[in-house]
Amino acid sequence: MSVAEELSSIKPRTVLYLFLGGKDSILALLLTRDSVKSLCEEVECRFYMLYVYITGNTHPVNAYVAHAVMLWDRKNYGFEVVVKARDRLL
Repeated sequence: MSVAEELSSIKPRTVLYLFLGGKDSILALLLTRDSVKSLCEEVECRFYMLYVYITGNTHPVNAYVAHAVMLWDRKNYGFEVVVKARDRLL
């Protein structure tokens, strides 16, 4: 059974994507967003992107790119964006 088939069998109501804005997060999002969008359309779930901005630890260029990626995905994929700021990782 493929990962998509396993997820479809669970029928999630929401999918939460933790997004730190680094190149690994951006690449993972780019590689998975079409599959996740299809899954959410099929099982009628909501997709949330949770961006965690670490103050003093996030390069301004990363914050800009993360913001641009999230706005693009919200407009073109309908993903909900949630932004949280922390002064450190727990």
